[in-house]
Amino acid sequence: MIDKTPGHASAEEWLTWPGAMVWRRTFPGRTDQIRCARNFAASLFEGSKRQEDVRELVSELAANAVVHTRSGRPGGWFGLEVIIDKLVRIAVRDLGGAGTPNVRIELLAGSELCTSGRGLFLVRAKTVGIGVHGSPAHGHTVWADIDLDTEPEALPGAW
Repeated sequence: MIDKTPGHASAEEWLTWPGAMVWRRTFPGRTDQIRCARNFAASLFEGSKRQEDVRELVSELAANAVVHTRSGRPGGWFGLEVIIDKLVRIAVRDLGGAGTPNVRIELLAGSELCTSGRGLFLVRAKTVGIGVHGSPAHGHTVWADIDLDTEPEALPGAW
């Protein structure tokens, strides 16, 4: 019998050990901090087959916060939350702005006419679910759920 206590588990098994693990961190709302957020989150998934997906998702969500909300203004910030449980939740908190983040419907229909707004569509393709809560006045949290047991290629809209 193989000993499956935490000290004898593989990296992937340890990442998915029962019980949620939560990390939160804030970053100044500057474009150079997108890389910092991406690397921080990816480091939590060292040894996982989804590490690069996490890196790409955080890049997109953090970039949206910095480019499209008050987070990118002087003194602004964005927050990153990573929750590892049965699913992995990647969430980015922004300071709000003029609109609400959404997945472009025309992209779901396969339209080639859109030249912007593809980010959350691409996030959706790598995840088992995405969502937004909050408001333009008080800020949004945009989240994406990843199933570590699912191969990225097996997702319906995989890149």
